[in-house]
Amino acid sequence: MTRSQRNALAYIEEHWRKWGYSPTFRQVSEAIGLTMSGTRNVVLRLISRGWLTYTPKKRRSLVPITGALRGVGMVYDVEREKSLTGRVGDKCL
Repeated sequence: MTRSQRNALAYIEEHWRKWGYSPTFRQVSEAIGLTMSGTRNVVLRLISRGWLTYTPKKRRSLVPITGALRGVGMVYDVEREKSLTGRVGDKCL
């Protein structure tokens, strides 16, 4: 896991603990010091590796996966969506 991925995951987990819901992409971007595009890439990698999950087309839906749930099949499959739709995610991610 890269430093940016660790920082993003830590920020998302802390936001969940504090507020009970997911931060916006802009909040994550500002917290880890990357552009929106860079943040999106970091988050998509965390999703593909099973550290986060989210509901497509729903705002503020990033959810950290705890160790007990990681690898149980709740992970968003980036490559599958790309093969089915020709793109990954949408404006809501």
